[in-house]
Amino acid sequence: MDKLPKVSIIMPVYNQEEEYLNKAVESVFNQTFKDWELIIVDDGSDEPVNFSEGIPDKVRILRQENKGVASALNKGIKEAKGDWIAWLSSDDIWYPNKLEAQINFATDPKRKVIYSDWYYINEKGEIIRQTKEPEYKNKEEVQFRLCHRFFACGSFVMIHKDVFEKVGNFDETFRGCEDHEMWGRISKEYMFYKCPGILGGYREHQKALRYNLKEDEATLYNRARNKVRENLNYNPKVSVVIAAHNEAKTIGNCICAVSDASAVSEIIVVNDGSTDDTKNIIEALNSKNEKIKVINITRQSGRAIARNRGIELATNNLIATVDGDTVPNRGWLEMLMNILDDNWLDASAGSVKWESPNMGHWKQYVDFYQTSNSTKSIGTVCTLFKKEMLKHLNGFREDITSGEDSDFFMRAQREGFKFIKVRDIIGTHYEYRNFFEWLERHYEYGSDRAEITYHHKDIMKGQYSEEEMRENPPEIAKIIDTLCSLVGTLGFRKHWYEKMTGVRGDKR
Repeated sequence: MDKLPKVSIIMPVYNQEEEYLNKAVESVFNQTFKDWELIIVDDGSDEPVNFSEGIPDKVRILRQENKGVASALNKGIKEAKGDWIAWLSSDDIWYPNKLEAQINFATDPKRKVIYSDWYYINEKGEIIRQTKEPEYKNKEEVQFRLCHRFFACGSFVMIHKDVFEKVGNFDETFRGCEDHEMWGRISKEYMFYKCPGILGGYREHQKALRYNLKEDEATLYNRARNKVRENLNYNPKVSVVIAAHNEAKTIGNCICAVSDASAVSEIIVVNDGSTDDTKNIIEALNSKNEKIKVINITRQSGRAIARNRGIELATNNLIATVDGDTVPNRGWLEMLMNILDDNWLDASAGSVKWESPNMGHWKQYVDFYQTSNSTKSIGTVCTLFKKEMLKHLNGFREDITSGEDSDFFMRAQREGFKFIKVRDIIGTHYEYRNFFEWLERHYEYGSDRAEITYHHKDIMKGQYSEEEMRENPPEIAKIIDTLCSLVGTLGFRKHWYEKMTGVRGDKR
């Protein structure tokens, strides 16, 4: 090989099925960009890698005892002659334009780490689904992502050889997740750039190396992530967005409780057209606490708009939303951060208990303490988000008065984001409506629920029967009759109790 290649392609191989290996190699030879070399590193396969017609031109086969992917990659990088290093797993495939697209994208000299989108494919090479990789504006955003979750699959990354000379080799103590640990070190020195296009297929099959790791998968992932955090001196800070409309009775306690959390570096309070003393209370606290930023909306605009305005102002990569009528418990944020970390999530929420001083006798008939583990819609009363999730979904829909949180999480499901609400109580919600005002509010909820169902028929399928979705006067009459009976029963019980005990029912 007289001329040095532009790209060195490294393909680690360990006991790979011949069909998959041949497909991977074939996808390299089918590249429209031809200035490359292929270095196959046989990592101690039981049967040494060979080709029936001899080793093709532009291909080198290196052999070593089984040491893992990281060791195989290091061996390939050491022997590489190209300016750029590309990695292709021996069961994955590239589309013919993969190298050409990335080389053309790399004409900007600052782009030394390049990644792209890709498809999951099955054993037959058929597309299962697309993975849409995130795109970032700066190194800080990349680092935050890697401190929480991996991105940029190795088979669809191209890295300049200078990068490895600066940050070092893959860590061979990782027999899996070696790319996650390496990306963390790279992100300290270099930006990651996304090249447009879907450039290959990542094969799902039962014999893939990731299904045969020697170390427990969850332990391995956490070890890699913790190493990244250690290298990047990770110290997460949280922006809290509090939306408030006429919350004078609770807003002071809400802000003080939020301020007590050590990870909170800023509190953005959005006063959504309050007509009570809410604004004065916020401003009084603002004058004493430099963490607090205030947005005043002259006329009530709704929770979605209020939250979105606060989120736009937030500077941290973790954003918590808290309703102004809710007072979080001590330790609420630490719990949500742990849930987010332990489950590799994009958002986490806890449950809240209700205090309802104006419900009177009705209170005993309403289950205000119902909590559940949820992965479909988790609300925003006391919820922690990764900022990239909020940005990707363009925040909350502003054309609905309630249910904007349900709509948001249904859109999130569709885009593949992961979230959970747990049963643990992390705060108290104060409901000052009386029972009839509360019923009226639920009527509004129902109206918005219909709007959400219309836009998310696929996700909502099965939650409502066709009969419920149509106008059904007999059912409505039955509900009214039941409500009237309940009211009558309450009157009977109250009067009977007073007659029998001589004690007024409202003093019980």
